[in-house]
Amino acid sequence: MSLVDHVRSGRKIEDSRVELKKEWPDPKKAARRIAGHANATGGELVLWVIGLDEENGVVQGNDPEPASWWSQVEAQFDGLAPAMTDLVVPASDVPLKALLFDTSRRPYVVKNPAFGTIARDVVAFEVPWREGTRIRSARREDLLQMLVPLQALPDVEILEGSGSSSPQPAESSTYTSDPVQLTEHLSWFVNLSVYVTPRTTQQIVFPVHRCGLSFRFGTEIAQEARLYFNVDAAITPGIGMHGSHTIRTTGSEAIIDGPGRLNISIRENETLRPLAKMGPLDVILSLMMAGDSRKIDLPLALHLETSEGEYSRRWGWARDCL
Repeated sequence: MSLVDHVRSGRKIEDSRVELKKEWPDPKKAARRIAGHANATGGELVLWVIGLDEENGVVQGNDPEPASWWSQVEAQFDGLAPAMTDLVVPASDVPLKALLFDTSRRPYVVKNPAFGTIARDVVAFEVPWREGTRIRSARREDLLQMLVPLQALPDVEILEGSGSSSPQPAESSTYTSDPVQLTEHLSWFVNLSVYVTPRTTQQIVFPVHRCGLSFRFGTEIAQEARLYFNVDAAITPGIGMHGSHTIRTTGSEAIIDGPGRLNISIRENETLRPLAKMGPLDVILSLMMAGDSRKIDLPLALHLETSEGEYSRRWGWARDCL
């Protein structure tokens, strides 16, 4: 449902573990794409949503029997296919099909549908690989990457978030080296609080230089900013004021020894400009562990709470407590 909200508001899906399909793809083409996606995702779960398109939103397309479609897809795999779980999710009175793939038994090999039908085509099998949004054959370095044991990515859940924009007066060159701040400027502040749950007992490190936070208001191009970690206090006063017993932070990294709450903040300045009066503040938090090339992308839409004048806005979001 979060993906549906992002598509409806015109935001792009950044998560490399998710793929949206306007309609059910041809089983032979789907097998190659699923295998490439599963091979490249590092053993993480992969989600496909059928009936959702970034350009057209929720669409009503062809609707075959999932079990029949999947049996045709499985037939294209050599020996083993990812395990699939399907779920129907209502959205605007149009049922979406969510397909969740367990990729833990990679690598996955698929048959070449042209084998035996085209003269001199002697390639019977392929190990596909997903790169960006395209599928290609895996290279030697890709195969080696699949063979190297990867640390399980932690579960990261956004608990609350806040954002604000405000005009600021020019600062003296004595106090800043940022040319933007030497004139009247617009300052952006974004704060997120997340709960990190490691899936193993191995220590996790999030280096600051491998993590980032981008934000966008309205149709403006997303701005990226350097983030800062802390565990001193939560966004909401009175919650987590004593920090976490399992997470430590420095100016360079967050060190995680067990489940705990981690806070992220940014401040970004830009030339003063009028802002639209209404709309959410779209935020994407990107985290990457030390020694790992996989990225955890967490999108969030902060809801507009107050709007004053041309420049001052305040946004917020909080997860409902169970």
